[in-house]
Amino acid sequence: MKKGFLMLLLLMLSIVTYSQQWSYNELLTYANKGEAWAQHALGNYYHNQRNYEKAFEWYQKSANQGYANGQYELAQCYEMGYGCWPDDKKAIEWYKKAADNGNGLAVNMLLYVFGVKYTPNPKQDNPTPSNNTAAIAFYSPSSSASTSYHLKAGIKSPSQITNVSVSIGRGFMAVKNDGNDFTLNKDLTLNQGCNTITVSVTNAAGTISKSLTVNVSSQPPVKPMGNRVALIIGNANYNNSPLTNPANDATAVAAKFRALGFKVTLKTDLTNNAFKNVLNSFKYQANNSEVAVVYYAGHGMEIDGKNYFIPVDATVCDDNALRNESVDAVYVLNAISGADKKVIILDACRNNPCRDILHVPGFGPMSATNAFFAYSTTSGKAAPDDRRYANALIAALGHKNWTLTQVFHEVSRIVTSGNKSQIPWTQSSLVEDVILNR
Repeated sequence: MKKGFLMLLLLMLSIVTYSQQWSYNELLTYANKGEAWAQHALGNYYHNQRNYEKAFEWYQKSANQGYANGQYELAQCYEMGYGCWPDDKKAIEWYKKAADNGNGLAVNMLLYVFGVKYTPNPKQDNPTPSNNTAAIAFYSPSSSASTSYHLKAGIKSPSQITNVSVSIGRGFMAVKNDGNDFTLNKDLTLNQGCNTITVSVTNAAGTISKSLTVNVSSQPPVKPMGNRVALIIGNANYNNSPLTNPANDATAVAAKFRALGFKVTLKTDLTNNAFKNVLNSFKYQANNSEVAVVYYAGHGMEIDGKNYFIPVDATVCDDNALRNESVDAVYVLNAISGADKKVIILDACRNNPCRDILHVPGFGPMSATNAFFAYSTTSGKAAPDDRRYANALIAALGHKNWTLTQVFHEVSRIVTSGNKSQIPWTQSSLVEDVILNR
């Protein structure tokens, strides 16, 4: 976990370093010469400019050369639909290639986003041809506005070429053998979306293959509606002041959101480092999603006007330690900042173990653009460590086509029925209401 977080930090630093040391024109010069690191850096440049098709094109070129960071970014493109249609299968494929080439963050993404336990098996994805095998270089773009596409590739071989073939997806077509060294030119018909073109060349030393992915779109790809993600966290097993119900609540709430069609990440008993790593990973899922939900059950407190999520390894009831060892709410809001609509459900105002040193138990008001906040009890109050709020939420989510306003009105009705000691509340900056069960 710590290694994954460190890899993310190093990757971010590497992006900054490229931007500081090289101008755009210098990067373009090196990238056109086939330098994989420069192609990756150009991909980052275009991604920051929100030109996702160009970013995809350069990441693809870098990845095809076996550059680990390029492979990782290409996996991100496939996962989130940047520059091509979302494809989890291809995302996992490229994450594995990046992991094989030493990208530790790719290992974390496989485990924590896709649930794939993976041990890197270092290898060179596109090995440099030996003195005997052929070499293939693509000169065609990796995006097209038309299904009619001209493939151009240069082939070098020190011995007689006996076969050249081109495959598109599962299709296969033979290409006329032009001799020892030649330039491959082939007119192809592609499909809308992402097409993988593979060129294979056989000579006396054997066969070598290289692939190019081409995105065909007459307009920038639109993220399909219905991409809804949820991060569900339950912290109970605290070193000090353990709780009884949050892990069970989180598991039940996660099952409900899965039933509603959400892509769910469920985590329990997170330490400080684990909490932040999970948020870093979830951020990639939340980016450009239609709806991103965060549900948190466990200790949570307001200290000097700031809200904190308390990890299980925090020194509870030490005012200064809590500030340093807890997760600032800003981390959570940043993780879902890229979502269109944000829903934050805070079932976290449990019995306050630190009421003697903290003036305000539970969470105070929060804010974010186009977001809905639901709190298990009134600001400044503490709620009992029971399952009342989670059970009310699950019951209210069972009503089809109810808006968030209706759902949480029902939650409040259930929670306060016969007992007004705990009064849930909400706040919203949503432009339009959200339906979770549709």
